Amino acid sequence: EQEVLTRQILMIKLEGARLALLRDDGASFRDLCIGAGELLAQDFRVSDAGVSVARAELEKLSRMQLNPPLPETGHVLILLRSLLDTH
Repeated sequence: EQEVLTRQILMIKLEGARLALLRDDGASFRDLCIGAGELLAQDFRVSDAGVSVARAELEKLSRMQLNPPLPETGHVLILLRSLLDTH
């Protein structure tokens, strides 16, 4: 029973992370990935290769920046306009 409950909680965390990703909610995505990784560390056999790979992937995903800053385009746009105006 405990094993089934733990797996369901893990699936809920992973599904929540997926939904947070779709909503561009970086903070929730990070927290849910971290929570899922912690659950794997606490309640699963960490010596299992699949568990190790999943934990590493969740750690990598939790550090990912979902909304990176966009490059400044104002200066380039001014240069392009001035180039087009001279031709």
